[in-house]
Amino acid sequence: MGLCLGKSKSSGKADKSTVKSMNNKVLLEKLIASSNGNYNPIRDFSFQELTTATNNYDRERIIIQESGYILYKGVLNARAVSILKFGENYNSDNQYKFCFNNIVFGSQMSHKNILKLIGCCLETQIPILVFESIELGTLADRIYRRRRHNFEPLPFRNRLKVAMELANAVAYLHAGFARPIIFMSATPWRIFFDEQNVAKLFDFSLSVSIPEGETHVDVQIAGTRGYIAPEVLLEAKCNEKYDVHSFGMLLLDLLTGQKITSFCRDKRLGVENYLWDLLKKYVEENGLNEMVDPMMIEEGLCPRKEQLLQAYLDFAFKCVSESPEERPTMIDVAKQLRQMYLSWIKSFSVFLSSILIDHPQTLEKLISSFNGKRKPILSFSAEELKIATNNYDLQRVKTQGFVYQLYNAFLHGRPMSVMKFQNNDKYDAYEWCLKNIVFASQMSHSNILMLIGCCLETQIPVLVFESVSSGILANYIHGPRPSHFEPFLLTHRLKIAMEIANALAYLHVGFPRPIVFKNIKLSSILFDEDHVAKLFDFSLAESIPDGETHIKDAIPIGIMGFVATEYVTTGDYNEKCDVFSFGVLLLVLLTGQKLYSIDEAGDRHWLLNRVKKHIECNTFDEIVDPVIREELCIQSSEKDKQVQAFVELAVKCVSESAEDRPTMIDVAKQLRQAYRFGW
Repeated sequence: MGLCLGKSKSSGKADKSTVKSMNNKVLLEKLIASSNGNYNPIRDFSFQELTTATNNYDRERIIIQESGYILYKGVLNARAVSILKFGENYNSDNQYKFCFNNIVFGSQMSHKNILKLIGCCLETQIPILVFESIELGTLADRIYRRRRHNFEPLPFRNRLKVAMELANAVAYLHAGFARPIIFMSATPWRIFFDEQNVAKLFDFSLSVSIPEGETHVDVQIAGTRGYIAPEVLLEAKCNEKYDVHSFGMLLLDLLTGQKITSFCRDKRLGVENYLWDLLKKYVEENGLNEMVDPMMIEEGLCPRKEQLLQAYLDFAFKCVSESPEERPTMIDVAKQLRQMYLSWIKSFSVFLSSILIDHPQTLEKLISSFNGKRKPILSFSAEELKIATNNYDLQRVKTQGFVYQLYNAFLHGRPMSVMKFQNNDKYDAYEWCLKNIVFASQMSHSNILMLIGCCLETQIPVLVFESVSSGILANYIHGPRPSHFEPFLLTHRLKIAMEIANALAYLHVGFPRPIVFKNIKLSSILFDEDHVAKLFDFSLAESIPDGETHIKDAIPIGIMGFVATEYVTTGDYNEKCDVFSFGVLLLVLLTGQKLYSIDEAGDRHWLLNRVKKHIECNTFDEIVDPVIREELCIQSSEKDKQVQAFVELAVKCVSESAEDRPTMIDVAKQLRQAYRFGW
């Protein structure tokens, strides 16, 4: 594709009049028409605007850096954006071409899985481009550098979803325009995720359009080793089947979690070596399981997982066939991946339905692998829950977590709570949903929110719990407070602490294998109509295996400020980590303060550190909640003793050494004594 790049032959620099003329909408439309598309209006930004938006191109804002460009995080007009700046010190001809390819192709795109071009700045030698925001990194971050970026492992179904979305985008390029567009850059480094974890194809630097009446287009050999189709290496010509080959390699990347070149054992082999043969030989010699990413864990939730993995691998190999004629079209690729994804969803739903309803003994077996015995739960239809929540009206949201929202609802003539999960590639909503079913269906405790039933007609089951009409603890402490709110007295706080301590002690000692909750926070404590405190949300809960003293997480997860130090540093979690989190909860109850405050310099000051400092200085009363301080003025001697003992217990719970912390049984006993008899 020939583009006039506005380069002065005499000086080697952009001709100013030509660069300014690029601000002419008519010329831009002509450039786009020469490619084949329809022009989507894009904004014109000043150089100063983009300098300010990136804090003078602060290196801390770099999202990705390639040999010819840097992509920055920016904020324009109070909106998060991504800003693409090409390096002027690199080959100028290539930089102009790459830039204008991104303008010409990017301004034609209207697809949810292609990063949207918002505008550009034409005041620089090479235009600077502005795209929509990409908050959650690249696919390479997710599968190669997961630990560095603290991403959860991507389960197979999420990888299928990513592959399906990207296949739709590439199929759109091939079939959605008068002349097919060949993307030529489908690698994990060119795939980004927005704040909703939607996969986005990015970077049209190498893209080309096939001329009218032609089946191929001449290209320069460029791209990432292993992704370049063998016919291009031989003839320097390509068509849509080039993208199919690259996409097949991407499918293998997703399956293995490794760079495809890592399977090339002979370092002397050059790019001309065809990696498909090496991969196939590797699978024959080592087996499928040896090739699959070990972090792609499903915990046996899909009984057809092995079949689907094998079908996925066979299809990936078909995409990278040495003969282009044997490769499917991208439309067929998109259809096949959609079918695989829906097959996984159907298998999961059928499996879950059977263990919950048709084969309760299977659920009991699953639960026994955690600990206990199940309680019967009801089955609801999707329509019932939609009506019960007024179509999931946001006004009815009681609380929310990383992957769910809890709604007030009215079902079968009684108030209830409905827990609806949301797809999230950073956190595994399926796993967290199942944990809530498995653990909550075992519970029989007045201070743990009771699971009533679920709906299996949705992609992720929707759960139904008893009503929590009196709000959440976060509102009582930090607001907005429930209507008819009474002063939040020390007695009320003691009662809540006692009730939640009883619930945690029950989890630690009431089962053959201790259950650690791992999720103590203000929004996990709810109140029923009688203001009884209820522990809620088993999304992170675990059973400690037989013969073990702790569970180990590769990546610690939780709310900073509530999480025990040893868990952050080692990933080891046991009952004493729950005790630490509970100790922090006691301090929040007593002070009414948030976990941290931020000073004018932007530094965080953690509540736990402030408490320790005040205790050392014997000035703890200065940070006690003003409501409690008023009580102390009225009933000073008795309440003083209660507060002092409350503080001492909290400090023991948050001891640096886990061995110095009491058990939850001891904590519950002391709080029960305080509530009933005074200290």
